[in-house]
Formats: sequence, C-alpha cells, structure tokens
Amino acid sequence: MKRTKRILSVLLSLIIALAGLAALCVPANAVYKVGDTLEYGSYPQTEVTDTLGDTLNAMSGSWTSYGYNDSDCMMYRDVTYNNAKYRGVVITSNRPITGSYSNTQKDNGYLKNNVYWFKIEPIRWRVLDPSTGFLLCDSIIDSQPFSTSLSTSGYNPCNYARSTIRTWLNNNFYNTAFTATEKSAIQTTALTTPSALSPDYDSPSTNDKIFLLSMEEATKKAYGFSEDAATCDMRKLMEGSDYAKCQGLWYCKDVQSVYIDFSCWWLRTPWSPVFVCGVEHDGHINDTIAANHVNFGICPAMKIGNLNAGVTLNSIAVKTMPSKTVYNVGESFSQSGLTLTATYSDGSKETIKSGFTCSGFSSAAAGTKTITVTYQGKTTTFTVTVNPAAAALTGIAVKTMPSKTVYNVGDSFSQSGLTLTATYSDGSSKTISSGFTCSGFNSSSAGTKTITVTYQGKTTTFTVTVKSAAATLTGIAIKAAPSKTVYTYRRDKNLDITGLEVEATYSDGSKTPIDPAACTISGYSAKPAGNKTITVAYEGQTAQFTVTVQYLWWQRIIRIVLLGFLWY
Repeated sequence: MKRTKRILSVLLSLIIALAGLAALCVPANAVYKVGDTLEYGSYPQTEVTDTLGDTLNAMSGSWTSYGYNDSDCMMYRDVTYNNAKYRGVVITSNRPITGSYSNTQKDNGYLKNNVYWFKIEPIRWRVLDPSTGFLLCDSIIDSQPFSTSLSTSGYNPCNYARSTIRTWLNNNFYNTAFTATEKSAIQTTALTTPSALSPDYDSPSTNDKIFLLSMEEATKKAYGFSEDAATCDMRKLMEGSDYAKCQGLWYCKDVQSVYIDFSCWWLRTPWSPVFVCGVEHDGHINDTIAANHVNFGICPAMKIGNLNAGVTLNSIAVKTMPSKTVYNVGESFSQSGLTLTATYSDGSKETIKSGFTCSGFSSAAAGTKTITVTYQGKTTTFTVTVNPAAAALTGIAVKTMPSKTVYNVGDSFSQSGLTLTATYSDGSSKTISSGFTCSGFNSSSAGTKTITVTYQGKTTTFTVTVKSAAATLTGIAIKAAPSKTVYTYRRDKNLDITGLEVEATYSDGSKTPIDPAACTISGYSAKPAGNKTITVAYEGQTAQFTVTVQYLWWQRIIRIVLLGFLWY
C-alpha cells in the first residue's frame, strides 16, 4: 500500500508538471489564454539558507513589528544587498491559533529567537480570464487569519467586507508587493460575496484592488477549475512559499500521501457567522473553517485589464548567465543556459528562454568580449572572457628508462620508473610521469624489443631485452666512458657518470644496455693526483675505465715553491 501511494504521488506530481506546461510565460506577441502565467510585483518567498544570511545579519537597520494580536510576537526588516532585496524575520513567540498557541511554525522548522532571511522575488500569477486580466496568485504567498477573532459582537467574523484579511490584502500586501507603476495598472473590482449557506450571512458588496476568490469563482469551468466543490481538483492544489511557512502555514508532511507539500487556502465566501469556505490541501472546498485560523494560506487575486490589448515589450535584461562564460582562443560560443527577463508596458514580467539571438563574440584573440542579446527589437549585453590558447604539445622523449629493461621469456612488462620529457609550442617543457601508454612488448621470444610510448597523440621509443630462460650473464663491458674523465685534485670529490654506457653479455649471445645506476661503481678518489681505475660491478661481473685527477697551476706552485707537499 505504501508503494502504491508513493507511485500515485509521483504520478500526481507528473500530471501537475504537465499541466504546468501551459503556465510557462507566453511571448508578448502571442495571445494569453487561461492557465498561462506572468510575473507581476514581488514578495518575500525563498529562504536564504547559505552564508549570505550572515552577511544580511550584519547589515544595519531597525526591526518593525507585524502587529499580530497587538504584540511583537514577530518582527521584520527589509534590506538590499547586491541589487537584490531581502526580508528578515524574527519570531519572539508563536502566533496564536483558535485561542491557543500553535506549533505550526516550530513544526515547519522556524524557531523562536532566530533570524530567518527570505529573498524578495517576482510573484507568479495564473491567468483566469485574459479579457479582464483576472489573475490568481499561482502559489500560497502568505499565511494570515480571515478574522483575528471569532467574537460575534457587532459583526460576524465571516463577513468579508469587515474581515482583517481584506484589510491586510489591500494595505499590507498591496503596498509591499507592488510599485507605484504596477499599482496604476491594478483595477478596482466590484465584488459580491453571498454566503454558501444562507442569505442571512451574505457579506456586503465591496470594491477592492486585491481580493480572495469566491466559491463561485473557484468552481468556474471557464477559469480552469472543476465545477464540483467536493472534487479533489488538481487545478486548486497549491504549495506555499518558505516565507508563508515561516508565518505559520500548515502543509502536508505525510510522505505516504499523494498530496504531500500542498497546503490549504482561503476563499472569501462565508458559510455561517464564524465559518468561512476554503480550499483544502487535496483540492476540495471545505465550508466549515474557523475564521481565525492562522495556518491557512492566502492566494491573492486581482484584475489588471485586457491582457491581449496593446501590451508591448519595454525592455529585456539578463536573468541567468550562460553556463559557459570562459572560453579559449578558437572555441565556439554557446548561449546554453542563458535566460532573459522581459518587462512589458503593463508592468508584467516574464522569463524568456528562447527566441533571442546573440552577437559580438569572437575567439580569434584573447580578452573580454561584449555579447549583445537581441529579442523582439530590444537589446541587452553581458561579457564573457576568452583566454589565450594553451601551448600545444610538439613532442615527447624518454627522460628516465624504466627500472626494469631486461626480461626473461614469459615475463610481463613494467613501465615503473619511466618518465618522459614533453615539449610544447611555446618552448616550455615538463616531466611526465603518468598518463602515457606503452606498446610493442612481447616476451614470447628472446631478443631486443622496441617499446612505443604514446602521450596525447605523440610517440617516442626505447628498447628492452628479452633473454631466453636459460641465458645467464657472462660479462659486462664499457660501451662508452663518462663524458667527464679529467678531475681536479681535492676539489672534484664525486665521480660524474653522466654519459657512461654499460652493456651486458649473456650466454645466449644477446647483449643489452644496463642502467649505470643499477651498478656498483668504485675506485674513485680526489687525491692523490694521477690515473684512477674505476671498477663497474653488476651481478658479479666487472668492467673498468680510467679517469685522471690532476693539479691546477696554483696547486703546483703551492707544492713546489711553498713546500705545500707537506700539506698536500
């Protein structure tokens, strides 16, 4: 059963995502239809969870009380950082619900005496009627009670005209979410709000800028909703923002439920003196919700006029930079990941992911390149960097031979100890100790084997010897004496074997070079002067060569003139 519920949850999310394809913002030159979305206004939404919070905490500013229940149980502070706006929230005590203190905020992870920051982001609205610009917020933006009290003294708490939520929408929310320009496009809407139970509980007519949907509007097929209030309507499923959850919004946390993460939201339709209608987290309408619940969400609605009448594109700006902003000389430009924010004459905004062109890129030379983006006659710019071309590999050579260069028939090859010298087009070189491959070794028969080393398309060779299984070392010989054979008395204390070549001879007649570093070399001393016989030993075999130790001219003077021989 648990598996079945989880599958249903995944399928429901997929259905909602597919339905949401229609909610992608449409271009300005297209016709808006029911279900499309647009961005208008801004409000605190996504929580800041990284170290940016520490930076915002350090900024100066005073805290303002929300004034909930005539107390300072919650306060806020708005700041601007790097051209982005943020709201900080601190909870000193939980917001009361139905006369007691709720743990909804605590359950959501928002604890007392901590500061939480939320980014102020564009609000996304769903089009219910493009001809009137009838818009519904596409998520739960906040969490507030319909009325702060259930007292029926003087008026009914379910009376929308006198409700605290109506005041909050047309003052707190309206002034926070919209600029003066945006406000100018929001129309005043004449509202009728009859009770779903009895005319005795009808709310008086109102004229509002911002309002809640009525039950009639939330069950209107033309707006994309199911006409049956009892139906679990997918189009009425709403998730809340982080900010709404900080305010105390309840949301489904049951991992076995297909409605996990969805929340409840208010309608303006009254039922009885103290009960109001609202949409439950599963999308059906409930008509008996106590009006003073704080943990119910708010999905504001408004009208901004005919969306398809004369709306023009005012400007574009880069919203997200391309995935690639650093290039090398010779590379091609990619606009993958680039998105724009388009702003229209009615104040609305939309995210543009395609349909634009980019010009101005050249990778012929290194430097900063200004890219011009053009969309429907409007332009904006951003910059990318072209780095100098990396030096090309021109060749490789063996620097040090492998530790093992003599094998018996049947042995496996080992490149341990092998290093290369890589040379580049800019004249530089470096030692390569890994990343290359060796080929050409075959120990099925004795003989000299040529090994090919390959590194980044370049090759070089060296040889190794494979001996027959019975072959034994019969002798060694000096193939070439070291480059240096003359040394200075007392000053050249160490023998230099650079250039020394030693060759081994085996009983099968094969010969192979021996690394002098694998031999034992003796017989050298910087004094006395004269010829020195140097013995090279390898696996019991020896060979010899001669070097000379001689005086410098001033050393001879010391010996002859100053009787330095007593010291020397």
